[in-house]
Amino acid sequence: MQIRAKITEGQIKVKPKDVDTVGGFSLSKPGGYLTKSKVLYMVAFFAVGVLLSVAVNAQAVSEDARRHMARGQAAVEMAKSPVELEDAIKEFQEAARLEPTWPDPYYNLGLTQEKAGKLREAAASFKKYLQLAPNVPDAAKIQEQIYKLEYKAEKILTVPEIIDVLVSFSDKQKWQEYDGKCENWRPESFDFKRECDDTVKSLKDIHSQSWKYPTLQTLKVTGPVLKYITTENMCDAEADRQLGGCDLIIEEEVEVVSKTLVKINQKIIRGGPLWSSVKVGDKYSCKYRKK
Repeated sequence: MQIRAKITEGQIKVKPKDVDTVGGFSLSKPGGYLTKSKVLYMVAFFAVGVLLSVAVNAQAVSEDARRHMARGQAAVEMAKSPVELEDAIKEFQEAARLEPTWPDPYYNLGLTQEKAGKLREAAASFKKYLQLAPNVPDAAKIQEQIYKLEYKAEKILTVPEIIDVLVSFSDKQKWQEYDGKCENWRPESFDFKRECDDTVKSLKDIHSQSWKYPTLQTLKVTGPVLKYITTENMCDAEADRQLGGCDLIIEEEVEVVSKTLVKINQKIIRGGPLWSSVKVGDKYSCKYRKK
């Protein structure tokens, strides 16, 4: 008899697999019968077989692997946010590494990865679980969950796909503002150049008298929302520029909703004396869709 650990609503419950027959044989069947002594003998025989099976399974899974499973359980119980589930994921991954043919770690991995928002990884873990344990009673239910996870994952953009959208968004001929209103003093604020697999270059600050020499900043892309600050200086005098008295400072937030929709939120951090039309704390928002 194999013991399967399930995580349900943040807890791991130990649930024995259902046994419909003793040792795979029915004690009674149509057209036949078993005597009481035979029944007692077979029950005793198969009870010994089950105990031996438990002992073999206990030896087959190393104590170290079981330790990491327990540590993963503890990490799930202590987690207060999806980010804190990373420790549990690492523990279950280590258990799976130590015992690659043990299905339980992959089941726990799937549940934990799903809770952490790692939908593609969760689907892969559940697939591995069914590969190792194809005859579990809830195999159909788990397969259905795999289909759901795969669908949801298709709707979530990967980091490279998000960067593709940001680079495309730099070409305003391809995008149209259709909802809300943003303050576009500097179109360069929303120009993105691909730097690496997970980073882009964007405007950091610029002086209105020397548009040819902007300062760029490197932004790391970890998800659909990108936050950064841009500064524009309108003063002519170098002294005033250094003092920052004429700076317009804006907190920018660009959200890639899909391959064809981008949302922008802006907040004025500093208006400067030349910016009488805006004041600290003003907020703007707008949406762009691809033409």
